Amino acid sequence: MSFHKTVSQISSVALALAVHLLTASGALLAFWAVVLIVQGDGEQALRVLALAAVIDAFDGTVARRLEIRRRLPQIDGGLLDNLVDYLTWTFVPLFWAWTFLGIPFWVCSTALIASVFGFSHTDAKTPDNFFRGFPSYWNVVVLYTYLFELGPTIGSAIILICAVMVLIPFKFLYPSRTPHWYNTTMVLSAVYMVIVLIMMYYLTAAPAWLPTVSLFYPVYYVILSFALVYKKRRAPQAANAGATPPRTGPTQTEALPHEAQHSAEEADAPAPDESAIAWDSANPPND
Repeated sequence: MSFHKTVSQISSVALALAVHLLTASGALLAFWAVVLIVQGDGEQALRVLALAAVIDAFDGTVARRLEIRRRLPQIDGGLLDNLVDYLTWTFVPLFWAWTFLGIPFWVCSTALIASVFGFSHTDAKTPDNFFRGFPSYWNVVVLYTYLFELGPTIGSAIILICAVMVLIPFKFLYPSRTPHWYNTTMVLSAVYMVIVLIMMYYLTAAPAWLPTVSLFYPVYYVILSFALVYKKRRAPQAANAGATPPRTGPTQTEALPHEAQHSAEEADAPAPDESAIAWDSANPPND
């Protein structure tokens, strides 16, 4: 093996390790947030969780672009990401909600268990790049419960509804991977991230209108998810409705001579059914 090839392989592995360490740093941030919660510094803990969310927003994209799986196949980047995400998006935010929002222990426990099954489901991230069920965005739920001062009762109701939605086989948008309306989603995601970072800096001292304005993205996210699922479910129905029913007996053309029968079949041939076109081909990756 040549010296240059050896150096190239070492550099490739080092690059893969660097990206995996970036993902793994979320576990350290989760631990830091827990320490801050125990010390009673809830606002700083939220800011640390926000930093973890920023890292999670782009580390997967970087890993795919650099083909990290090929460079270091011994490390399962998807499993690593799920472990860190459960800590930073589920466990620590719900611990924060129990500590500072007065959400009952059993409510937080219900959400924790639901997310365990959600993360471990074999189809948690579907082959067509959606999330199966509510993707355990508990830090977002907790943040808005805190900023809008919803209180333990309303906060508990929202958490329980979302916990049920984690287990429902309904598809939700995977912002960085769902191809439909991808460009629009990425632009709105960037705007939303900036607004959230501003809110995290000021928190309760932020202008009262800012949390309300920031709701544009969660609303967009939910509406687009429902619209895409509805459209995808309608496509097979439309295709079946336009399909030619099977023949159950002899027709009038079967009694004709071969040449006349062939002409009659060409004259009676139905036009192509555009509704049978596959949903994905009718919805290109870019909006």
